[in-house]
Amino acid sequence: MKTDRIITIGRQHIADLIDPQLGATVIHNVGYPKEGLVAEMTKLLPDFKTPPQGKLVSNYEFYCLPVVGNIWAEFAALVAADLNDQLGDVLGTRNAFEFDDLYLTRYAEPESGSAIGVGAHRDTNCKGIVAVFILKGELPFVVCPEGREYVPLPVCPGELLLMRADDCGQLPRPLHFVGEIGRRSVIQFGMRQYIEKKK
Repeated sequence: MKTDRIITIGRQHIADLIDPQLGATVIHNVGYPKEGLVAEMTKLLPDFKTPPQGKLVSNYEFYCLPVVGNIWAEFAALVAADLNDQLGDVLGTRNAFEFDDLYLTRYAEPESGSAIGVGAHRDTNCKGIVAVFILKGELPFVVCPEGREYVPLPVCPGELLLMRADDCGQLPRPLHFVGEIGRRSVIQFGMRQYIEKKK
């Protein structure tokens, strides 16, 4: 068992993750200073790109990060190690968490039209757990359980959102969206693991 954890996953976190209708939880206490990540993120802001617009409503820009040799990869490796240590037995995926898709996302209120960050969807082509660390602003994350009221899970700077993906204890991926973004932008660091490794 690891003794140098940066996150501690409690019983309620596990219950939320394996709840077939929920599949997401927020870790409020993360033992890693976000200031270094914020400083690096600020340098990259001019290089953020807007994704192609499809059927899904979205108001965000993104930046794809290298998966080795930087502060982002260091943080992602620590999160993955903690997930393996604390969730591997529960989900039957021990030593399976290894993030190979690291990215920054900036949500901002548009000048016109819908202010929703991202419309309702399920993450595709990723497995295990999706982890999102908030660097700036409050992320209005919402889960849409089937046949139940929406469940808001706001995530503040320095907090970590964990969400179930494919191949996670044979449970379905949660339907979710990012709600309306206010006047202050929201910037997050996302970590995912592809179903098939990137080449």
